[in-house]
Amino acid sequence: MTMYVAMNGQQQLVTVQEVERGLACGCTCIECGEVLIARKGEQKEHHFAHHSNKESCEVRRESLLHLFAKQVIREAMGLQMPHLPGQPPEVGDPSSWWDFELVEEEVWLAGYRPDLIAHLRVVVKPSRTVG
Repeated sequence: MTMYVAMNGQQQLVTVQEVERGLACGCTCIECGEVLIARKGEQKEHHFAHHSNKESCEVRRESLLHLFAKQVIREAMGLQMPHLPGQPPEVGDPSSWWDFELVEEEVWLAGYRPDLIAHLRVVVKPSRTVG
């Protein structure tokens, strides 16, 4: 199976077209974590290959989508939440967007390791003075 997507040094998903040729890409395999080479020759289709020359890993769509979703949340520092069924949002209602102050990935917490821990940004509303 040919690999077209990898993880770069900043833990972001990248395609073979986005990176430099060879080991300069600084990429690792999404499935096994091994160092990859970006093969960008003149004859064959551009692809990633394991530096150790082992056979290409099968990159599962679910794994890829999972990694991409985590990346989107980290980069956006927020998340659009759907409204509850039967409660449509009003036009211009920003209440379904949650801003995060900090997003941590794969942190052990009380015996389990969630994919992400997102800390909500606290918005302090000024108090009103009656005068």
